Amino acid sequence: MPCHLVHGTDEFRIAKRVDELLASSDLASEMNLHRYDLQLNPGSFADSVECAFTPPFMGGHRVILVEGIGVLEKKVKASLDDERSTEQDQPAAEIAAMFDGLPEFSFVILFDRMRKLDGRGKLFKTLSSFCKVEEFKPHYFDPLSDYNRDLEQWLSESAHAHGIKFTPAGMADLVLRMGSDLRAIEMEMEKYRLAYGTGYTIDIDEVARLTPSVTAHSIFSLCDALGQGKLESALSFLKGMLQAKSPPPYILTMLARQARNIAIAKRLLSAGKSNDDVQKVLGLRKGWVFNRFIPQARGFRGNYSRVHGILSECDDQLKTSGLDPKIALELCIIRLSTMMGS
Repeated sequence: MPCHLVHGTDEFRIAKRVDELLASSDLASEMNLHRYDLQLNPGSFADSVECAFTPPFMGGHRVILVEGIGVLEKKVKASLDDERSTEQDQPAAEIAAMFDGLPEFSFVILFDRMRKLDGRGKLFKTLSSFCKVEEFKPHYFDPLSDYNRDLEQWLSESAHAHGIKFTPAGMADLVLRMGSDLRAIEMEMEKYRLAYGTGYTIDIDEVARLTPSVTAHSIFSLCDALGQGKLESALSFLKGMLQAKSPPPYILTMLARQARNIAIAKRLLSAGKSNDDVQKVLGLRKGWVFNRFIPQARGFRGNYSRVHGILSECDDQLKTSGLDPKIALELCIIRLSTMMGS
């Protein structure tokens, strides 16, 4: 197919996919490669499509890379803000007409590294009618869950591409240390290949030897600090997670999940239930993370209803207030610290 649409919010995997598509094209000369960035020049879209109809120099493909395709979504949506009519659908219709009769020698890649197009929107429907569409969502890692299959599948594929393998324990330990930072994990894969050679199977010992743990900046350390009333430490852990590119909604979701689990575990333990009972009821994975979780639950002194209210307010701020997400999370942590601290 001569036209590809790659979008989503996983910047790392989108960039890799664009590189893979570029490598799969029949690019006979760099003179046949043309790059356009709609974020820098929104008006260049028409030029990019026009270029796709120009026969390539020395054969092969005429390759067109168009970044920031999400910019067009605003233009198309704006045309539908007033009363709807056939005339107001013109921007989407114009885009479809531009690509009509796209020649086989053209190889067009439309992509957006940081934006998922609205699947119900006019632009997406128009582009998907003649493009092969691929969406990339971030692989978020939940260290207390047994269900991280998308991330584990990506890890297996990446390891295979680097010529190495992982034991289940080795893979679990790597993810526990690195979290969802795919770019950092990819660098670790290359480190293992250089250290042990292709064909080597990486186990937990090799991971421990070469991969430093980044779990200091984790939700568990943050909750530890909150439970101990250590506000400065809690804010430091939050800063570390943000610097590690953890999305604010993900941090809040994990914090809410942890608070809920702590509250449930606290009730169970107070009722005389064992650690094994807590593990079964909550479906948590045993290991050092679980061993850290139990003391958090035993030491919890807060009121869960009030904690939930604070988290809900933060969620509203992230979604609707326009407040800087970093500030919204910091305010949330400050309020939680006054409630949960012992």
